[in-house]
Amino acid sequence: MSPGNEPIVQTRKERMQRIRALQEALKREAIELEEYEEPRCRKCARRKKEIRALLFTSIALLLLMGLLLWISWLKAFPELFPRSWGLRSSWTS
Repeated sequence: MSPGNEPIVQTRKERMQRIRALQEALKREAIELEEYEEPRCRKCARRKKEIRALLFTSIALLLLMGLLLWISWLKAFPELFPRSWGLRSSWTS
């Protein structure tokens, strides 16, 4: 009998058997799918880690370069910054 032409009346035992059979089929499909996609997911995870590390490194370098640029501007042009910062001292000349 095809799935579309099943009788409406089923016993509880028949329904439970059918549910178990469907669950087993789903488990088998999930295992097959997991085995198929696992290497690709590991490759993606490794790539994500590398990209995250590169992003972190580039942001850290940009912040460091900005800090160095700011310090060089402090030394080169102390008149551009407030007197309260005390930049008119001997270390700027």
